[in-house]
Amino acid sequence: MRFNVLLVEDDEIFVAFLKRNLSFYSTLHLVSVAGSVSEAVYFAQNNHIDVVFLDIQLPDGNGFDIIPHLHGKPAVVVITNHESYAFTAFEHGVLDFLKKTFMPKRFKACIDKVLDYLHNHVSTKPDGFTFLFVKSGLKHLKIDIRELVYTEAVNEYVRIYFVKTKPQLINASLKQLISKLQGYGFIQVHRSYLVNLQHIDYIDDGVVVLNNAVQIPIGRTFKNEVQKFLR
Repeated sequence: MRFNVLLVEDDEIFVAFLKRNLSFYSTLHLVSVAGSVSEAVYFAQNNHIDVVFLDIQLPDGNGFDIIPHLHGKPAVVVITNHESYAFTAFEHGVLDFLKKTFMPKRFKACIDKVLDYLHNHVSTKPDGFTFLFVKSGLKHLKIDIRELVYTEAVNEYVRIYFVKTKPQLINASLKQLISKLQGYGFIQVHRSYLVNLQHIDYIDDGVVVLNNAVQIPIGRTFKNEVQKFLR
């Protein structure tokens, strides 16, 4: 089993240092590096994360502000030069606290603690648990999330599109649906569109092309976030 890692750090030198240290642990997969609170929150809301290495002093705020936005119960490790944050870190329920001058032996002890936590305390989504109930008119539809290609906001409702079956209009806002799909691999690319990453063919300048040939525009306010996600 491999676990997804998010690194929240704005120091490029330390990012390279931590990447090298993580490369020795095949079960840990670094999926993204976020250099700010807003970037980390956006990624966390649209992706499943098992481990977060968290810097505290970030350009747009405090790293602790990210923790309430994490989906599920990932292992959080605070990494900072300031020991004064240690008490606050453990108040937020972090698993471990590292100073940025850590030695390999100390890092290994941290990773051992992280892996022990993940193997014994985190319940990952079983492969068969990919269904969601949504209200459509007076009915509650059971949908297979794997078959959900993209969604489109239609006034106060959302139309959801599938691989094989016909689209359905559901009684929910896009914001409500996004909260239900956290951790299932969806990304918002436009104020009206949410896309399943599994069904993207490629991303071109200003458009997401799905593997059913449908083209979804990338909203102007979402372009930077999409680029950050790709990086």
